[in-house]
Amino acid sequence: MVSSRAKTPSGAAEAIPMPTEMDSRVVENERKMVTMVGRAVEIERRDGAMVG
Repeated sequence: MVSSRAKTPSGAAEAIPMPTEMDSRVVENERKMVTMVGRAVEIERRDGAMVG
């Protein structure tokens, strides 16, 4: 069995840049969006459960 590490190109970790202030803002915005979508899905699930 081949490990998942073997599939990644060597030096991949070195290619990842350090996060800048702008990058951290983008990550934070994405995190907020994922949270909002998660809440919306949960609400939809509850509403569907009530109807059904």
